[in-house]
Amino acid sequence: MPLTTLKLENVRAFERQSWEFGPRSVILGANGVGKSTIIEAIRILSVGKSFRTSRFDELIRFEAPYCRIIGERSETEGEASSSASLRVPAAKVEFFYGQPFADAAKERILTINSKPADWLGFIGQFPSVLFVPSDIDLVIGPPQLRRRYLDSILWQVDAEFRQNYLDFSRVLRERAALLFLLKIRRAGLDELQPWNELIQQLSAAIQTKRQQYIEYLQKQLKGQLVGGQKVAVEYQPNQAELAAVQNQEIQSSQNLYGAHRDELEILLGDRSARRFASRGQTRTIVVMLKTVESRFLAFKSGQAPLLLLDDMFSELDDENSRYLFDSFEPDYQVILTSIKTQPLIKDWQTIKL
Repeated sequence: MPLTTLKLENVRAFERQSWEFGPRSVILGANGVGKSTIIEAIRILSVGKSFRTSRFDELIRFEAPYCRIIGERSETEGEASSSASLRVPAAKVEFFYGQPFADAAKERILTINSKPADWLGFIGQFPSVLFVPSDIDLVIGPPQLRRRYLDSILWQVDAEFRQNYLDFSRVLRERAALLFLLKIRRAGLDELQPWNELIQQLSAAIQTKRQQYIEYLQKQLKGQLVGGQKVAVEYQPNQAELAAVQNQEIQSSQNLYGAHRDELEILLGDRSARRFASRGQTRTIVVMLKTVESRFLAFKSGQAPLLLLDDMFSELDDENSRYLFDSFEPDYQVILTSIKTQPLIKDWQTIKL
C-alpha cells in the first residue's frame, strides 16, 4: 500500500502542512527548508523511531504543546477485491506526541484508522528503506553503526527480535547500574547472577537473528564485484567469557559481555573495507547493502517497501544513483529529496518547498 498523503502539525518548522505522493516523488528545496523533516516523519510512521534524534520532544515546533504526523495509504492498484474485503488496511496512520492540555502528561500515541494501536504490533506493516548521506559510515565507521544497521532491518520484520531488543536494552541499563553498586560495595555478587543469566539469554537470541540475516546477505552478495574485487560480510559475535570479564566490568561499571559488542566485518577481496576501500568503492558497497535490505523487507513482510532517499545526490554519483534505481523493483514507491532536479528524476512528481 503506497503512501498517498502526509500531514504534519507542529513538526519542527512546519506548523500545519500536507503533501501528496505518487509512485516516484522528489522533494526539491534549498538546505534548511524541511526536506529531511518530511523523510523523518515518514520514517517515524514506519519504524516508530527518528533517525535524527532519540528525543521525541525535539520534533515539536518551538512553543507548540504537541506534534502530530498523519500518513494515509491506499490499496495497491490491481489488488483482488476478495483479498481487500478480508482485512482492514492500515489506511490512516497517526502519530501524536505532546501535551494536548497544559496539565496533561506528555504522551506518545499511535492510531490506525482512528483507533489506538500498539507500536510493537504495528511496526513491520509499513516497511521502509532509508538512505541518508551518513550511511557511508556503515562501511568506514565504528562497529555500533553496523550493529544499528542490522538491528534496524530486523526491527521491522521480527516481533520476537523487537521484544528481545527492548528487553536487552533494559538489562544493559539495569546491570550497569548494579555493576556500579558492586564497585562501591553497595551490593553483593549474588545479586548479579540473575542479570548474568538474562544478558546471556538475550544476547544469544539477538545474535541468532542477526546471523540469519547475515546468511541472507551473504547469499545476495555472492558474486558481486566492486572494482574487480568480491564483496563479502562476516558476523563476529562478541567472544568474551562472562566469568573472565566480570571483575573488569565491576571496576569500569560497564557491560563488557553481550551482543552490544558484536561486529559486522565488511570485506573487499580479502581485506577490510573499513580500512582499505576508496570513497567510490564505499559508496557502491552501501548501495549494495541497501538493495539487499529492500529485497529482504519485501520477502519478509510480503509487500513492497517504501524507499526514502534523503539528499542522495550529495553522496552518490550518477553511476551509483542509476545502479540503485535499477536495483529496486518497479513496484517500490520512492520518495527522494534533492537541492535541485537531476536528469535521473526529471520525469518524477515534484514537490517544491
